[in-house]
Amino acid sequence: MQCKTMAHDRGHNLNPQTQKHESSFLNHESGSYSCPMHPEVVSDKPGLCPECGMALLETRINADKNAGKRGYISVHQHQHNHKRTSASLDKHAGHSTNIFKRKFLVSLLLTIPILLYSEVAEMLLGFRLPELKIENWELKILVPTVLGTAVFFYGGWIFIIGAYRELRARLPGMMTLIALAITAAYFFSISVVLSGGTKTLFWELSTLVVIMLLGHWIEMRAVSGAQSALKELSKLLPDTAERFKIYDLRFKNEDRETEIVPLTALQVGDKVLVKPGARVPADGKVVSGHSDVNESLLTGESKPVRKKEQDEVIAGAQNGDGALIVEVQKIGEATFLSGINRLVAEAQASKSRLQMLADRAARLLTIIAGIAGGLTLGTGLLLGAAVVAAMSCVV
Repeated sequence: MQCKTMAHDRGHNLNPQTQKHESSFLNHESGSYSCPMHPEVVSDKPGLCPECGMALLETRINADKNAGKRGYISVHQHQHNHKRTSASLDKHAGHSTNIFKRKFLVSLLLTIPILLYSEVAEMLLGFRLPELKIENWELKILVPTVLGTAVFFYGGWIFIIGAYRELRARLPGMMTLIALAITAAYFFSISVVLSGGTKTLFWELSTLVVIMLLGHWIEMRAVSGAQSALKELSKLLPDTAERFKIYDLRFKNEDRETEIVPLTALQVGDKVLVKPGARVPADGKVVSGHSDVNESLLTGESKPVRKKEQDEVIAGAQNGDGALIVEVQKIGEATFLSGINRLVAEAQASKSRLQMLADRAARLLTIIAGIAGGLTLGTGLLLGAAVVAAMSCVV
């Protein structure tokens, strides 16, 4: 299921293009940004996807370029950028899932009375609600009309927006099909009510909107969970590292002078001191010392791993009781954490063969349904049928 919505709720102006997203690093300075769920949505600055509300992520080319300039791993830069400038992005990204949830719950509550006044409920449940009138309007007509209108504009408007974007991009798909269905059902039902009829489609319209909102809400929860896990990984990195100014083997460790530097200042070949209980600041190799290192959050290893000279350590792992001197070996996109972020983003951005086949089928079905509906309506009107009768044939 494709998640396409929220442009109306957010107001971000992003121009859709076709572009493959392959990275998962936010950079708030420069570059090109893409949505992991909708790679065709790109922007020259960070923001939120107008289709699903996810935070836009930096593309591979710009991530490599910026990582080279910074000289350190992108995931740590993302952590600092997140603290400094993107708190509002997380706030809005959280609202994205909540907006779907709120729209679903409100639409569901509005749909229940519509269903109770429908013929389906009467057949399945075997009872009929009181047939009361308010100024010559029967409740079984008035309630579905009012509540169905609310569901259409409140819950279904996001599908209208999604259809508009698909048509503007000349790529009609599932959103267009849903929008076509609920729009036809709504205006047909309104025309029936205005002409004094009772055979409306408000309950079909409302249940379709509710089911689709539920699907989008579940999808956004899954995506948000993956992003939250990546953010937790980025928090494993320390803010600074204790680097040796000059690493001379003729001196003992306690006689070598160290300096506290930000992680962005580390370069390949630097020697850093990892004190007991501290976290490893960079991927590298142990050149002196031995200790038990906890890598459970990174590798899933349940017990601390014994590290000695020439053993490799991963940035973010927590040192045990011993002190280690580590030679930095990997920075930028080559680091372990960056690799995890990249793989997750590529998995989110990629589509399976079955998904692509479903997209093609939805596009074809939308085109066929639109053409068939237009021909049916036109034929009915040309034959002299009333608008309501012609619309009933279309629906």
